Amino acid sequence: MVTALVLNANGAPVESLGVTITLGSSEKVRFEPTMMSGVAAGWYTVVDDNYTGFLGTAGDTLVFTGVLGLDTVSGTFVVATDTCRCHVEKVSGPDTLVLGL
Repeated sequence: MVTALVLNANGAPVESLGVTITLGSSEKVRFEPTMMSGVAAGWYTVVDDNYTGFLGTAGDTLVFTGVLGLDTVSGTFVVATDTCRCHVEKVSGPDTLVLGL
């Protein structure tokens, strides 16, 4: 699972983002909010093992975009799947995103 922590400009965790994950530049992978339940506030799933079919072993670019009111946050991640297409892993991308900057 690939995750990101979203904070506001004051460093507080952000909850209730509307989230879109886009594969490459156009294909929307997921639309629903993806805040991780049962985990500390502000953590969102970028992609999990359910999406291995969308990803290659060399890595693909995903763009995480979150919206809360008039504020937006985005981050670009390169993620890959293993050769058995069982698990996803982050190749590169931020651990933390700041809303409204």
